[in-house]
Amino acid sequence: MKVSKTRFINIIRCPRFSGLFELEKKDGPNFVSLGDDFDALMEEENYEKFLNFKESVTEELDELEENLEYSEDVMSEYFKEIEILASETITNIFPGKVTFNLDTKKQKYFEYEVDSIPYYCFLDCYQEDEENIRIFEVKSTTSSSISKLTYLLKGEKTPLFERKENSKIFYKIAHDSNFFLLKDKKYLTSLDKLSNRYSTPGKYVYDILFQSYVIKNALKSNKKISYYLVFLNHEYVYHGELDEYGKRKYPNELFSIIDVTSTLDYFYKIIESDVKIATSRISINDISECNLGTYCERKKNHECKYLPLCFKEKNLYDSNSGIPHLKDNTMFVYLHNHNGFSDSKKDKETKVSVFDLVNSGITNAIDIDPNLLNRESNKIQYDSILENKEFISPKKILAYLDTYIYPIYHIDFETFPSPLPRFKFEKCYTQSPFQISIHIQEKIGELDEIKDNYSFLVKDHLDHREEIAKFIVEHIKDDNGTILAYNCSFEKLRIKELSEWFPKYSADLMKIHERIVDLLFVVKGNSKLDKEYGLINEPPLNYYNVKLQGSYSIKKVLPSLSSYSYKGMEVANGTDAMAAYHDLINLRSIEFERKYEAMLKYCMKDTFSMFVVMEALRNKALDLLKNSPEKKD
Repeated sequence: MKVSKTRFINIIRCPRFSGLFELEKKDGPNFVSLGDDFDALMEEENYEKFLNFKESVTEELDELEENLEYSEDVMSEYFKEIEILASETITNIFPGKVTFNLDTKKQKYFEYEVDSIPYYCFLDCYQEDEENIRIFEVKSTTSSSISKLTYLLKGEKTPLFERKENSKIFYKIAHDSNFFLLKDKKYLTSLDKLSNRYSTPGKYVYDILFQSYVIKNALKSNKKISYYLVFLNHEYVYHGELDEYGKRKYPNELFSIIDVTSTLDYFYKIIESDVKIATSRISINDISECNLGTYCERKKNHECKYLPLCFKEKNLYDSNSGIPHLKDNTMFVYLHNHNGFSDSKKDKETKVSVFDLVNSGITNAIDIDPNLLNRESNKIQYDSILENKEFISPKKILAYLDTYIYPIYHIDFETFPSPLPRFKFEKCYTQSPFQISIHIQEKIGELDEIKDNYSFLVKDHLDHREEIAKFIVEHIKDDNGTILAYNCSFEKLRIKELSEWFPKYSADLMKIHERIVDLLFVVKGNSKLDKEYGLINEPPLNYYNVKLQGSYSIKKVLPSLSSYSYKGMEVANGTDAMAAYHDLINLRSIEFERKYEAMLKYCMKDTFSMFVVMEALRNKALDLLKNSPEKKD
């Protein structure tokens, strides 16, 4: 087997990956046919770049309540532009020729054999002069995860990677010359994060660590070899600069370049050990069943390709479906399951992970020992699943809703998270709004889906943010009415950004910002509000239904409470909306009008869905209280 970085990372995380990969090559009828030639290897690396880009987008957008799936067509142009701009920045800064190509087949690469197994690394940017060789790994995410690594120096929080003197974009590890000797616990904790290939910063370091192993053993040179990670600068603000052709112009400061040379030396023993493990696994090619774990990266962009097989073996997938999907109400539906479970009755709590339980054969949510459910929310879920019964806390739901002041403004934004800032004052991955829907509800239980809606949707890719700001302040009156959003941190941040970008509307927008309330709290509950409303003795959850499958996304909540649906809509989710916006300017008039109308209907559906959810919960709570034994007495 030929081993690239992508295959190596898969092999090292799972003892059966190599064996399944070899079986997949041989057994076409049962598996998707694979190749093991050099071209196939490079195709895998090209696709891995796209997965890395998708993962970058996901990491930058963790404020959203639903995961968006980005198509290669929509985002590939940004991915390519980032790599081109990075290569230009490197050329501007370092002397010597830079070897760079978007196509992996034309990139600089190195090969090194271990026990007759060839290991390959393909380089984003390779630069060489008379005395130095420099290796650059370009990442399409921002430097925020690296900047969050800190330690205490004389009692003050200090960045693990400090900016080099007289440089705006270069960083190196703090105390580079003697960091081996530091005993600071926080410092060592940050280093541990870098060595963990499943942490956000650690996976970046591990990528280039693998490259350093291949290069060190393959390249026979007396030149100094340095290694750099290149990120989008999370602090960079675009000020609207254009070149002579009217194209956006970005300075070198768009990037943060992290010198990880000495850091790789510190972790080199890790990669040496992992190569031995990978080489052994390739020679054995074991396909026997193995335990599941975080390394499977379930529901992440780098989810193991063989996870459906492993989950089916653990009886986690529905075998009756032609397309494997997770069974209903498995152990993974428990809220906060990533924190594990413990028996609160024991003197010394022993925590077990969800994977510990699944690997021991406990796959269904009601198969768990109830004593392990020491979180009240999990007990509610357990009882709801066991009895196939909806759970409602009517007192809490009505207490929350009683604080709402009419008219209620139901609001929802659609945004485009451009990796490269497009408009003045934006940063990388700023959620640039292109659409807003507002439903204005004057009375309890009354709202017309069409007549009571006010929407704004742009028709091109020009900057319409100020028009959106104006639209908001014109339609949301200064009347103290409640402004409602679902998972409102997203909407609040958009309002705050608009207020900063357009001072003319700042005062009005910030008043609106302060009035925004989260409908998610009515559905799920909120401990702070419980305390504020004197409800601390009430259940932690306001509502639960087995249909939620552990998710409080409005796309899950809505069908559990009503027949109102997004089914059959041309634009039916945030991903569709983003793709439609991206393609809008390329459509002919008839197609444009159809797509434009579909986008309006979708965003309108989002805000009307909030009304449907709110009123359904209100009615259920009232009915429950009306028919309760206490009420009858």
